[in-house]
Amino acid sequence: MGDEGAFIFADQSLAPDGKIAAIQLLRALAAFIVAAAHIAFGFADHVGAGLGLGGGWQAGREGQVAVLLFFIVSGYVMVTASRDSFGKPGGRGRFWLRRFIRIMPPYWLASALLAGVLTVLYAQEIDAASFIASLVLVPSWPPSGELRPLVFLWVGWTLIFEMGFYFIFGLFLPLPRAQAVLSVVGVLAVMIIAGTWVPPVNPLLFMLTRPVLAMFVAGMGLALWRSGGAQAHPGLRWVALLGIVPAMLFIPDPAVPSAMGWDYLAWAGMPTLLVAFAVLGGPLALPASGLINAREISAMRSICCMFRWHGSGCCSGGACPCSIRGRGITSSAPCWRRS
Repeated sequence: MGDEGAFIFADQSLAPDGKIAAIQLLRALAAFIVAAAHIAFGFADHVGAGLGLGGGWQAGREGQVAVLLFFIVSGYVMVTASRDSFGKPGGRGRFWLRRFIRIMPPYWLASALLAGVLTVLYAQEIDAASFIASLVLVPSWPPSGELRPLVFLWVGWTLIFEMGFYFIFGLFLPLPRAQAVLSVVGVLAVMIIAGTWVPPVNPLLFMLTRPVLAMFVAGMGLALWRSGGAQAHPGLRWVALLGIVPAMLFIPDPAVPSAMGWDYLAWAGMPTLLVAFAVLGGPLALPASGLINAREISAMRSICCMFRWHGSGCCSGGACPCSIRGRGITSSAPCWRRS
């Protein structure tokens, strides 16, 4: 989930490196929630009493909200950090290269680490074709028939959405900013609409036509709105923040969460939108800009790296949380089957 930070808006609290502190904090919070949930419920539960949280709660919704928050942040940051690249020759290639370098090598290393752990410590056979496909972010259906496309490094499924978004965004980078963003929105809208008729046959096509792509659109729209000098009234942002509670309590669970349909988008996406609007909808008064110094920014980046690496690290601690099923692995969280 690595991007440049957002370098705009004088009314935002900035870190010393010029990045919007609110964006950095959102990233760190989202990465921590996802990693903590996976470690607590995908690893610690396999060691005695785990963390002792019990009660049937597995932080599933909180983890999904955190993932969707990453998508909003990605849309927001791409619009702001690329402001000097819109309409420039050569900008597309540079953009794609930066995204590739930031994301794929760490993903490959983490995948290789997981393969080594499973092979050496657990004597698991790794299907070479499936492993290679995962390295280029081509998922596969679990042999059990679960409606959940997976890559070998199971936490890497979000990168399919991220890299798909970056590819589409880069295509239109030679256009002026407003035209480029509208073009990206148009393509994503067509993909989402097409998903209404896409049956769960091809796992990659199924993933890239899910309504969760709307989260990238929300991030881009919020960035364009803020870049024009607009901001929400503080009271409205407080209402959005408080609205997270009823959204979490009263929006019903989706029928098939792993299908990531419209009911899933309401279930996980609405709280995400409220968080993003409350934090990014206007100036955010942090306690002191000095609190977001180089040390804290470094810690935040470490947390974001933890998000990418913890999937392989969990399997090396003496009890593998992953259920090894033929060609792929799946987390210990509940899954839903394809019909």
